[in-house]
Amino acid sequence: MQLRQQYRDAVRAFDEVARLPRCFFPLGTSSGYGSSIAKLRGADVLPLLGKNAARIAVDLLDMGIDMQGDISEHLTPYILAIKDEKTADSGGKQA
Repeated sequence: MQLRQQYRDAVRAFDEVARLPRCFFPLGTSSGYGSSIAKLRGADVLPLLGKNAARIAVDLLDMGIDMQGDISEHLTPYILAIKDEKTADSGGKQA
């Protein structure tokens, strides 16, 4: 799967959960055995989805791909956090 499509899928999941923060979302297994192993509240999983989408966005930006218009304002704090992590990991040099 292309990275750009992964980003779109991650943003779609983030947006869906953001619209329904009080709902419960099933957590399944990759083997498909059983229907779900747990249910997570939207508000609990939203930061994980935001961070995942932001990581992909930063990777795309680092590759020089124009993301203008593709990044919602709701993801901006997550993207800034990922950029800060990358800067810290590289010893203070911009990644």
